Amino acid sequence: MKIVKNLFTHVIAIKDGIMGLFDAKYPNPPFDRIVFICGISANKYSLIKWDKMLNRLFPNTEIIIMRKYYLYTQEKNVNLFIENIVKTLSENKKTLLIGYSFGGMLAKASICKLRNIEHILCLVTLATPHKMCNFGVKKAIKDFSIPESVDVPTITIGGNLDAIVPLKYSKMKGSVSHFVLPCTHLAFVHIRKTRKEVVDIIMHNCTKYK
Repeated sequence: MKIVKNLFTHVIAIKDGIMGLFDAKYPNPPFDRIVFICGISANKYSLIKWDKMLNRLFPNTEIIIMRKYYLYTQEKNVNLFIENIVKTLSENKKTLLIGYSFGGMLAKASICKLRNIEHILCLVTLATPHKMCNFGVKKAIKDFSIPESVDVPTITIGGNLDAIVPLKYSKMKGSVSHFVLPCTHLAFVHIRKTRKEVVDIIMHNCTKYK
């Protein structure tokens, strides 16, 4: 069974690589770097597909994937992660900030700790529980001083098949745009088509509001 699973993984990787050859590249995007913040329970393999796709599509752009294993019940771990995000975002480079799942909440908390936010071009959240109150999210919002909204143009994207963060919770108060994709929660990470749809949304909308 393990051999079959590994073979399937390699086939998918090869297919994604071949399909990626036909993707349009963005050699001169309106930002200098992309900072992508992971959701909970991340490991060294989390967001590896995003890392590869972003480096391929944006060959002249700095790509920073921020991974850390955390649960939002682990106060020390989360606060350390927020400190690292703030440190990264403090560099005065025009930045596209993306947060997946609870990573979008940490992005908001980090933005509030910045002295200057002019260089943050846009925040994009993927399946982020902005309006969720169950599963400990309400307590986490209080514990980590996560605001309802931020003073950065924010695009929210949710999946209408998402059973982890239902669509109605994925729209942030004050977001400039909200998009719905026909996908599950994990599709934002694992499905190439969904990742490409996210990039298309970003490139068509990230400069409209600033």
